[in-house]
Amino acid sequence: MLNPAKASPVALLNAARGLIDKKKYGEAERCLMEILRRDIKDHAALALMGELYAAQGRTTEAFPYYMFAIRANPASLGYKERFMELGGEQRISKYDELTEYTVVECLKTHKTLDCSKMRMLWATHLLHTPAFHAAFGLRDKKPLDPANKAFFEGLTDFKPLFTPCFLLGIKVLSAYSRVFEEFIAHLRKHLLEDYDRDKKKFTPEESVLLASALAHHSFFTDYILDCTEEEQQKVDTLRGRIETDEKTARDAASVALFACYAPLYTLKNADSLLQNFASAPDIGDVVKAQVADYNALRKTAAGITAITPIDGGVSTQVQAQYEQFPYPRWVSPPKITVLHSWINRQWGVAEHLRDRKIKILSAGCGTGMEPITLAGIFPKAEILAVDLSRSSLAYAINKAAEYNVKNVTFRQADILRLGTLGEEFDYIVSGGVLHHMQDPVKGWEVLCNLLKPDGLMTIGLYSKTARRDIIAAQETRRRENYAGDFDSMKRFRRNGPQLLAPAVLSNLAQFTDYYHMSMYRDLLFNVQERNYDLPEIGHMLEELKLDFLGFVLHPAVLDEYGQQYPDDTENTNLDNWRLFEQKNPGTFGQMYLFWCRKKPSLS
Repeated sequence: MLNPAKASPVALLNAARGLIDKKKYGEAERCLMEILRRDIKDHAALALMGELYAAQGRTTEAFPYYMFAIRANPASLGYKERFMELGGEQRISKYDELTEYTVVECLKTHKTLDCSKMRMLWATHLLHTPAFHAAFGLRDKKPLDPANKAFFEGLTDFKPLFTPCFLLGIKVLSAYSRVFEEFIAHLRKHLLEDYDRDKKKFTPEESVLLASALAHHSFFTDYILDCTEEEQQKVDTLRGRIETDEKTARDAASVALFACYAPLYTLKNADSLLQNFASAPDIGDVVKAQVADYNALRKTAAGITAITPIDGGVSTQVQAQYEQFPYPRWVSPPKITVLHSWINRQWGVAEHLRDRKIKILSAGCGTGMEPITLAGIFPKAEILAVDLSRSSLAYAINKAAEYNVKNVTFRQADILRLGTLGEEFDYIVSGGVLHHMQDPVKGWEVLCNLLKPDGLMTIGLYSKTARRDIIAAQETRRRENYAGDFDSMKRFRRNGPQLLAPAVLSNLAQFTDYYHMSMYRDLLFNVQERNYDLPEIGHMLEELKLDFLGFVLHPAVLDEYGQQYPDDTENTNLDNWRLFEQKNPGTFGQMYLFWCRKKPSLS
């Protein structure tokens, strides 16, 4: 038997891992405490202590140990990834320096790791940072308060912005808050007003630094921030200067400022900006994202193979929408995300397929997150991913190349024409696609005909119950004749407080889609959309001869359902789920996402 007092750190660490696996948590903790008694900075022991608490469901106690581990070994991507998974959704109620250090260290990895999971931690920490709160007081402000505008326009102390926590965070994250968005819009306006002012609020260096960070944010959110007519006139003037005056085109502050309001690729001399700022700090990354990466997407899109024609009508309209607004934008699906996707989406239904050479179809893959995630879960699979939009497919192809995904083939195709493929698939996934078709059942039937006997499907369809406020907003914008072009969408969003009931607007603002123009369009301005209830889904399953195998939901929701309906051990009784949804109308807020399978043949 191991004697902790005499064992080596390596032996203690290995013993602790084994004890955690056996759920002997007290003994494991004694081993780890002995290591830390000898060396309080032993990062492996600190990280494993975090896992010890996580294994017991004590997440609040777990994630500080990962902060200690990161401080002890800041080079470890694994520690940062796990910290963001454990602590990223924590709401901070007070400031501390260790959290600040850890958040910044994680944000530095945004090109490698998915920092989006850290949004809540970053946002609440920022709002509780003393200097930031003293200057801006965002956590005390309410949306639509008329006093906000006067306060933000009168800002004079901008020093709290020039911290790594704010500047790095604003590049890749959003607080998804109407007050925060109003604040960011006013910061941008301050920079624009300062541009031609003799007595400036910002030094040239500060202007480039802040404008570059805000340009990343604006580009990422598809320029959804509101813009006054006065601002637009100044931006139009700035555009002319950059396009006609070589000195302005070489001025980093001018180019960064313009990039806060419109993408640089819209400039006539966009390609020359690549040469001007290729190696420049801050603005160089902006130019790469808004010109070089855009050019790469266009080049990739031009080379995409089409395996079916587009069927005209609604298909052509939906294609046009997503060519203009690829949806959704995303960063990366790191290993930890893939593994948790497997757990949280009840992938046990398909466990028998994981290590087999199977064929998977991702029908309506959008920008590729779904098939690229599937590639990590089914490493031996041959995956065909199709979509109407070349822009979305180009985004997906470049992401697959970026993360060295080899087992996905991307092609342009119309689901309605896929019956000509002459192939069968072991597993077909089509999440959030069929409800944008003129005849969803017809599209679903095409997919069923491509499925092997006993083949599996994951299907996603919108819920009438969960989307009541969205439907109400859509009805309002149709009644008020708001079109789906960029300017009309921004006007509807600006006029929302006057057009929509306060409760409807408040609920819309809870969706992350509300804060990105491409997603906002998908939320409220889709050219074709149908919503369903569970009896309708049950009828379609019967019509298509499919067995319902269960919803993809967070384990906590499934546990709650199980407590209310203990006799439904498989969680597959749609009548029960209908009652559950009536009591909990937000259950399927994203959509009904569920597993189904071809019924066995009677022959």
